[in-house]
Amino acid sequence: MSVLGAARQFGVPPQTLRDRVKGTIDIDTVKSRKSPVLSAEEEALIVDHLKQMASLGYGYTRTEVVDIATDYAVIAGKRDHNNPFTLRWYSGFMGRWPELKLVKPRSLELQRAKAGNKENVSAYFRS
Repeated sequence: MSVLGAARQFGVPPQTLRDRVKGTIDIDTVKSRKSPVLSAEEEALIVDHLKQMASLGYGYTRTEVVDIATDYAVIAGKRDHNNPFTLRWYSGFMGRWPELKLVKPRSLELQRAKAGNKENVSAYFRS
């Protein structure tokens, strides 16, 4: 069977098959992209921290997550401060951890903000 025929039949890019036939990509390789800098266990530590902080009501921004991961990688000796992670890393990280999600904070509704005055809160706790 030709490379093009196999690519069509199995839905694989033709160049991928050509690279494997030529030997430029090892046949046992499952994915050809670079592996993440941090291991799954190290990323899991970051994920646990993000979840714990979210449970306390503090959600990190994209940039803060990147900064936290960069600091961790520097401490682990896998990166230096001159070569920080980027938002592209963040995109891959979020893809690897689908249980995380980015939620935009909502502002407090005007009526709710007015009702949250000192007298109403004190009355609530007195009753």
